[in-house]
Amino acid sequence: MMAKRSKRLSPVARFAGTREQQAAVHMAESQRKLDAHNARLLELVQYRDEYAKAFQQAGSNGLEAIPMRDFQVFLEKLGNVISSQRSLVSQAQEEHAKTKTQWLKLRGKAQALDKVVSRYQLEERRQDASREQNEADEHAQTRR
Repeated sequence: MMAKRSKRLSPVARFAGTREQQAAVHMAESQRKLDAHNARLLELVQYRDEYAKAFQQAGSNGLEAIPMRDFQVFLEKLGNVISSQRSLVSQAQEEHAKTKTQWLKLRGKAQALDKVVSRYQLEERRQDASREQNEADEHAQTRR
């Protein structure tokens, strides 16, 4: 006797589910990276803002040329670091978008296969029940 369709398709559905789970893990990792890059960017921007505020206060109290130049150079370096961090955030956003798209695609396939297997199982149960009913009816008729 040939294996039922649901039995033949079940390994494919399990494999699709495994791939979807792996994609979900990869997506979660990309989300963590994105969150870390965003947190670092926020820290850098806050630090720059605090440093700029201190620079303004020092300037209003009268600051000599060399310390003023040092403040400005450091603020410029912070600006460059912030710009680099923004690039990292942008790259992490792109990577996360790709992993999310891949996960959604694999999730859709896994769900579709699960539905097909479930539908096959339901059909097979109905056929089994119908066959059992027919056999019971035949058995009852032969006993008469």
